[in-house]
Amino acid sequence: MILARPTKSIIRYIQMAGRILRPYPGKTIATILDHSGSARELGYPTDDLPLMLDDGKPKKSGRATKEKPKPKKCPKCAYLKPAGVHLCPACGFAPERQSDVRVVDGKLSKLERKRSAMTSESKRVLFAELKGIQQERKWSDGRTAHVFRDITGVWPNSYRHVPPSPPSQETLAAVKHLNIRFAKRKQKESHGRGNTTLSA
Repeated sequence: MILARPTKSIIRYIQMAGRILRPYPGKTIATILDHSGSARELGYPTDDLPLMLDDGKPKKSGRATKEKPKPKKCPKCAYLKPAGVHLCPACGFAPERQSDVRVVDGKLSKLERKRSAMTSESKRVLFAELKGIQQERKWSDGRTAHVFRDITGVWPNSYRHVPPSPPSQETLAAVKHLNIRFAKRKQKESHGRGNTTLSA
């Protein structure tokens, strides 16, 4: 049997393998060529099936059930060794256990978030859109200038004459991000001072 369809369903896996494993007069052996990796993922089709059903109730220990070890492929001859077998039964190869941890010398450095370079024209467009938001939300001139500085890193002194324009989705998203960051900072500061409740 050539098993070429990968599956993670143990039921489907047993059904497919069972087509050649079922007894027949005169048959003494069945050969399965597993090209799908199902045996490596689910084990041998002749392994004992789990006999306990999950009733959906939470486990008492609260820990996840440890999975049964699965067969591993021999790195030399590709024979699928049973779980826990170190010496390959087919070629006798015994792989050396190697650590996945690599230790190299290095130096830690602080990662700074760099602002994307904005052209003079893109800044002009941004401030025009912020003025459009200002008209809609009744912002003060000071708040509009501070939002512009938070986004670009500079004050909008050269763009105060530009007329307002409807904001783009990108500008609205940037303003929303600043509002969320400001609200989180205020919440953190209030938690740091502690909340005092007075009752009469």
